[in-house]
Amino acid sequence: MRLLFVFLVLLSSCNNEASDEATNTAQSLNSPKPNKTLSANVEGMVCKMGCAASIRKELNALDGVDEVRIDFVKDRAKQELTVLYNDTKINQELIISSIETINKKQFVVSDLVSENIIE
Repeated sequence: MRLLFVFLVLLSSCNNEASDEATNTAQSLNSPKPNKTLSANVEGMVCKMGCAASIRKELNALDGVDEVRIDFVKDRAKQELTVLYNDTKINQELIISSIETINKKQFVVSDLVSENIIE
């Protein structure tokens, strides 16, 4: 009986992951291409798994954000962040304020550099 329960839980979670992937794919097909990159330093990150994941999750939920990259190096005071986004959907100020409100204002964004993506 336990084996059946475990099997059903696993099967259910696999189906949810598949539908999440399908939703993410559909959203990316409908979103305009990124036309800007925002590079910045983020202070207050203490771990790769929790802090970086929180920032990625928050930013990926924003309409217009295409990709979030975080170069986390343990014991470094400032971690490097790169966000690819479309400025017709979102602006740099909203991206920064979204990061700085996570976990009761745990993170501070500095050293901003915004560039156009040239194809």
